Amino acid sequence: MCAIFSARLRNGQRPSIFEDGRQTRDFVHVADIVQANLLAMERRPAPARRHVGTGADSVAEIARLLRHRDGTTLEPEINGQFPRSDIRHCAPNIARARAFARLRATA
Repeated sequence: MCAIFSARLRNGQRPSIFEDGRQTRDFVHVADIVQANLLAMERRPAPARRHVGTGADSVAEIARLLRHRDGTTLEPEINGQFPRSDIRHCAPNIARARAFARLRATA
């Protein structure tokens, strides 16, 4: 989604957002995923699976942040269409990852 929004902005097009733009997603940078995997590999036995996340943001807010980053004034276009198979909110439960980080900090 971020790549699509950025590409549209770089090409002088407004990002197109479904619904009302207030649906939420957890956008995680690949560096955060790599760090989580490296930390998990250091621990023996290997920890059970964990969700990695940074917290949910609205899709419209992400589009606006990308607009500012790219230095454009193009506002996202909120089209009001509701995709049939989409979900309103999507964010991982990162409680286990936080607990693992706290344990690691005290070790």
